[in-house]
Amino acid sequence: MKKKFTIYSLIFCVFYGCQSQPLADVKTILADSNKIILIFKNFPKFKNKININPKVTIENTESTITCYDGMTINDYYPKINDTLFLKPNCEAIILKHNFNTISSMDFIFQKGDTIQFSYEKEIPIVTSIGGPSKAFEINYEKIWRNRIEKTLDFTAYEIYRYPYFSKLSNLSDNIFNNAPKIKQENYISAKINFENENIFLDSLRKENKISNNTFNFYSNRAKYLNLKMGVEQGINLDSLERDFSKFNSNSCMYTHYYDYVQSYVKVTIEDKAKIIRQSNGQIADYKEVFDKVSIYNKISKKYKDLLLIKYLELIGKNFEKKDFLNYVKKAQIIITDSILLSDINSRFMLDYWNSSDSNNNLYYLDKDKNKNSFADIIKKNKGKLIYVDFWASWCSPCRATMQSSKKLRSSYKNILFVYISIDKDFTVWKKANNEEELYDYQNSFILINEDKSSLLKNINLTSIPRYLLFNKKGKLINSNAPNPDSKELIEIINKNL
Repeated sequence: MKKKFTIYSLIFCVFYGCQSQPLADVKTILADSNKIILIFKNFPKFKNKININPKVTIENTESTITCYDGMTINDYYPKINDTLFLKPNCEAIILKHNFNTISSMDFIFQKGDTIQFSYEKEIPIVTSIGGPSKAFEINYEKIWRNRIEKTLDFTAYEIYRYPYFSKLSNLSDNIFNNAPKIKQENYISAKINFENENIFLDSLRKENKISNNTFNFYSNRAKYLNLKMGVEQGINLDSLERDFSKFNSNSCMYTHYYDYVQSYVKVTIEDKAKIIRQSNGQIADYKEVFDKVSIYNKISKKYKDLLLIKYLELIGKNFEKKDFLNYVKKAQIIITDSILLSDINSRFMLDYWNSSDSNNNLYYLDKDKNKNSFADIIKKNKGKLIYVDFWASWCSPCRATMQSSKKLRSSYKNILFVYISIDKDFTVWKKANNEEELYDYQNSFILINEDKSSLLKNINLTSIPRYLLFNKKGKLINSNAPNPDSKELIEIINKNL
């Protein structure tokens, strides 16, 4: 059995004032003291998946660049040479930069900063072009890794998260049997490093080398990731719960407190929920988890709301649409924050799902949320073969064939390839759409009326990946067409051209 390990980014928010432009003229951008400008030079194409051996795959579904502004967040996908303009709500932001599949670095930038990113063997190197942040502070991540971790690649905490990663040379099934023991050993190493980091931070603050913002962020990171590990190791769960009430949830700067809370809820609620077996494995009953989190009063409302949205996403991914919409209604009653409510509506496309159409056509949205119908696609492309790919962000077999599909698109210019995702989460789809290099492709969509479409009922779309082939007259000639990897598809295409 092949083992797959996935890193998920599950926090849900919105970031304001984020714009992308081509590589900017430095003299022009330095003038704006209310923005943070990030310049990317030779941005690498990072791998989000490592096949360690035939039995083990590590996959990271987090975005390469994530900007935190208080409790708002935005994922960003720079081009090779690109400039990102941020207008944050607070005086500072946290930027998380993923690399090497399991590694990440955190940076603090202030309003008025202009920062340039360059890369050495995919490791981010930051340089201040101008602004209030000190060079020492923006390079803190690099400095402490060299001093405490003795490497820029993988920290002790990152290896703790993936116990098999430290033993790649002799990886076997035995490592999975011994994972708790190996993780315990790695936990001790990571805990010691966090303690040493706190000593290092104290010395820097006494020497006035770092600001209070920098000290607070990195010391909180060490504290809460340390507590997170303790939760996962089952250490003092009852006493850890009391720490929730001490946290200042009004802090403008993001901390790793939420990571700690998520782990606590996973261990104490999610892992104890009923198990539901599915065709591709088993999951916790996320509906049960949602209900228990909704009445759990030891976490501040701000973080409870974020947890509810996290489990709402998992319900949408793993349960029927009617169940999902039922829990959307529950969330809309419990969550009172107007911004979160607005974004639930936007993210899960509720206005489109609730709209009634006069016919049973197949409807979907493009990346700009323009509504389209499949009937229009057929009408506008008479004289072309049309190959339809039903997929989703969470469907590994679907995504495994995307590169083959891309090659076919290049080889057959007279065939229209249409990609239709059945994701229920617009944000998650856009991220996957970008990762599969479909962001600028005009015929990539997300489905909005799966329960009303007569086409889907006629072909009995119950699983994905699923492929359809329409002839030049717009007639469906294969309702279960071969996948893009197969020779059979080439034969069928050539026969019908």
